[in-house]
Amino acid sequence: MSLKLHVVSKLPSEASGSYYCEKLVTTLRAVSYTDYAIVHDMPYNGPKSKVPWVTLPSGELLPDSYFILRHLISTGVIPNIDESLPPAARADARAWVAQVDELIYPTTLCERFLNDANNAELNAQLFSSIPWPLRSGIAWWVRRNARVNLWGHGVARHSDAEREMILSEFVGNALLKLEKESCLFGEQPCSADVALYAWCANCLQTKGNPFVRKLILGSDRLKEYVKALTERWFPEYEEILQLVG
Repeated sequence: MSLKLHVVSKLPSEASGSYYCEKLVTTLRAVSYTDYAIVHDMPYNGPKSKVPWVTLPSGELLPDSYFILRHLISTGVIPNIDESLPPAARADARAWVAQVDELIYPTTLCERFLNDANNAELNAQLFSSIPWPLRSGIAWWVRRNARVNLWGHGVARHSDAEREMILSEFVGNALLKLEKESCLFGEQPCSADVALYAWCANCLQTKGNPFVRKLILGSDRLKEYVKALTERWFPEYEEILQLVG
């Protein structure tokens, strides 16, 4: 079964600028599934106007990383990375993934899009190759949409200090889980590790989130964790390995 993965454009040596794209590809790497092709695409081309989505061999378009992975697991295309966990631990791992998907990553996006200096740094990374008049319009449109969506989500209504509290608590909880184990739920990575790793990789690769980068790079244990999983799943991520090495 050959899939087409529609994701945002990036270099092979870099993590994705989208956490959700990174989470999907990381899951496939983690279960050693390789029968897919990467298609660089724009979010507005997708069925839900967001990335990622996949084109199935039947031609059907399936959006959203959660539903994509549920479909691939339920149809036997890929194994469930959480299969070896006890049922209660599988439920806990699912809660960790949902936390990153629905709270931690949106809160991280606030740092990139609500702060003028951070957003300027992000724009320089994302749009520097686009001619100036067009670059300015695209950057304005992307930021406007992000701010509207984050306000509707609710995280943009918090103060900077409140959002930093959310992110600090999350990293602190992850470090508590990693005190005595190699991964969040034991010696082998599960879906929660995929989510945590994809978030860390995205934040280290993407400009405009200095607070989060400081949280990650300020922890020797978290750097060790990211380094081990990068070497295991994405040894080609040169910049990330340099940052955490």
